Amino acid sequence: LTLSFYVFLILLFLIWAFPLMKQLSSLRKAAKAFGGGKLDQRITSNSISYIRDIEIEFNNMATRIKNLVSDVQLLSTAVSHDLRTPLARIRFGLDTLEEVNDDTLRVKLQIKLSEDVDEMTSLVESLLNYARLDQHTLILNRQPIELFLLIEQCIKKKQSDKVKISFKCTAQYAVTVADHSYLKMALNNILQNAINYGEGIVNVTLDEDHNLVIIRVSDNGKGVPENLRDQIVKPFVRGTKLESQNKGHGVGLAIVNRVIEWHNGHLDISDSTELSGATFTMYLPKNKQ
Repeated sequence: LTLSFYVFLILLFLIWAFPLMKQLSSLRKAAKAFGGGKLDQRITSNSISYIRDIEIEFNNMATRIKNLVSDVQLLSTAVSHDLRTPLARIRFGLDTLEEVNDDTLRVKLQIKLSEDVDEMTSLVESLLNYARLDQHTLILNRQPIELFLLIEQCIKKKQSDKVKISFKCTAQYAVTVADHSYLKMALNNILQNAINYGEGIVNVTLDEDHNLVIIRVSDNGKGVPENLRDQIVKPFVRGTKLESQNKGHGVGLAIVNRVIEWHNGHLDISDSTELSGATFTMYLPKNKQ
């Protein structure tokens, strides 16, 4: 009887431990595969897993590392491409400047060199601004924000004779808890993106749905192809119009996407139903009264 009792206890322990051992083995294999360079490796977790929290944290860590590696690749590509061009122009300008005797031409060349230096400075500042957004020590000063007033302030600064921005609000209580400065930065960037890509008309709407506040920004440009929508929210990825005009460095939407993620929201890109261009939709949690 004593032997049967201990055998029964051992069987119970094995029945309890087998799923745990299996889950730990899966975690070990996933970690080994991830360490071997398979950055898409994830663990399928279920609600009855003994180590569900560890599996979720592993998946979050893997996603973050993959995004960081992708950002590094994009940043290195952007730096090598965007810095090389003004550096080459500066090198050529300096060589030409040494051979020029005409004072008028010399002044023109000096102005051009100054513009190239400003372009390089702008790129470096863009790099630093985006890098700061990824600091773990970042502290958000969260507070209730009335989105109607904030959007009106941002639109007022962007209005000009060359662009018409309309604003429509259908939300009775559009308040979210966020860091005012960063949310304002995101709104300014998404408005500037619509102005750059549009043809002079931008429509902004503020709506609500259950526990979300919804900000939609539409333009009358050419829109964003579906195969590029996941790419343009990455740093230093630009649309064709901006590339042809050499405006910006492609970090505006990357900043918007990162700020929204900080505030537990998400950014969606679609075709505009009212204009010919794209619609950028910001979903943010609503602050309940």
